[in-house]
Amino acid sequence: NRNLSPYRTAFSKDPEKTLQTAFEVLLERAGLKKGDKVVVISDALAGTGIEAIQIRQLP
Repeated sequence: NRNLSPYRTAFSKDPEKTLQTAFEVLLERAGLKKGDKVVVISDALAGTGIEAIQIRQLP
């Protein structure tokens, strides 16, 4: 276990809105709290590599 938990959320055409939705889910269902840091990986398609890795603080 690498401390990963899957949560299904709706995607938006605006990536920041998608992240805000994900952050809300983490705050409500994953036991995280405001100020906690999370790793965001974007554009990770199978076999093509990863475009960006960010560390974000939950708002």
